[in-house]
Amino acid sequence: MNLGDLQYANVRQQFEPHLMLRAPDGVAMEEGHRASTILVFHPPSGILHVNDLLQYFVDPPLMLRMTGLKPGMLCFHYKLLTVPLLHDPIAFLLWLQKLLADWDIQTICAAHGGNKVGGARQALADLVKENEEKFVKLAAEIAKGRPTRNLSINDGMLCG
Repeated sequence: MNLGDLQYANVRQQFEPHLMLRAPDGVAMEEGHRASTILVFHPPSGILHVNDLLQYFVDPPLMLRMTGLKPGMLCFHYKLLTVPLLHDPIAFLLWLQKLLADWDIQTICAAHGGNKVGGARQALADLVKENEEKFVKLAAEIAKGRPTRNLSINDGMLCG
């Protein structure tokens, strides 16, 4: 174990209570995968910092608008839906629900796209609810031994 490796809970806990850090359950923590990330929450400000797990599009470019993306949409990164990166979609959903219950998220500061200022917790809760069926569907495919589908291509982007 690397003493500075954030994939280990005991390393993340060293930053508490000033910063809360969580690694998503059900997602492989592999270097080079954009959706493999540690979320950083600053409780006093309500700001959630995310790498590529979530993207917020203030003003999406024309090519993305042609796929149905609208200004102000919060989305999961499309790479999240590739298997084996998302190896346990149900664990991921439960993790998201716990995160929403534990953290009073006011703002999402996304590494790409923009920042959702105000109403971020509700936007994330809506995103989770609107896409729950897609994650359950992927979990069923994994259970049947057919985990190669990429839902972001076959079933649309995971946005809310």
